[in-house]
Amino acid sequence: KVLDSSLSQIKWRLKPSSKRRLQIDVLALCSAMRPVIMVDYGGKMPELQDQLCALLELIQKEPTIFQQLRVMIIEDMIYLVNVEEFAGYISWSLSADGKQFFVDLEQDPPKMISTGDESPASKELVSVQGFFSSVFTSEGVNCDALKGHGGFLGIQ
Repeated sequence: KVLDSSLSQIKWRLKPSSKRRLQIDVLALCSAMRPVIMVDYGGKMPELQDQLCALLELIQKEPTIFQQLRVMIIEDMIYLVNVEEFAGYISWSLSADGKQFFVDLEQDPPKMISTGDESPASKELVSVQGFFSSVFTSEGVNCDALKGHGGFLGIQ
């Protein structure tokens, strides 16, 4: 109800399927099922960013369950983030227990690698995770860590 009421207040007219996705995404973030969700509800930047920020501002006036939600922009992509859960995920991913596997699409054919490999792609992933761990802490967002990164990442 809080979400629907807030959507009405900011006059954000979403298609029914997009509205349902937004509801599911917020539920997944608030219930810690997902720490981050890439947003695609239709619309273009910066209007989409403005709408999401306005929505979060309204819903964060309500129960504390919404307090950890933020909008994150990386280059031209927009994400909804549960700051506390994302910080925990990043911490885990950098730990010895957090060995992850991913596909390096720059290889031909694509190759499965892990964060423990010494490949350039793996090193870059670990570097980005290290940067994220300095921004997303258990205390919240460390805005000082964002300085000097040329607008690569924005948190609202």
